[in-house]
Amino acid sequence: MLRKLFFVLLVCVASHTNAQINTAPKIQREFRAAWVASVANINWPSKPGLTTQQQQDEAIALLDMLKKNNFNAVNF
Repeated sequence: MLRKLFFVLLVCVASHTNAQINTAPKIQREFRAAWVASVANINWPSKPGLTTQQQQDEAIALLDMLKKNNFNAVNF
């Protein structure tokens, strides 16, 4: 009798878990972020001593590359 009760309980828990999985909300969009390190010129700018315009050009090129690869967020 105890085995039968345990089996019924197990089936109920399993079916409840499956119901929760099947009713979970669908993901509408993803958060795809890149971390750009600016400390010691790890990622950006590429080297010390660049002009403001050179740094802007590098930043724009980096952001364009991330956009092309479907990133939607950047952490500096």
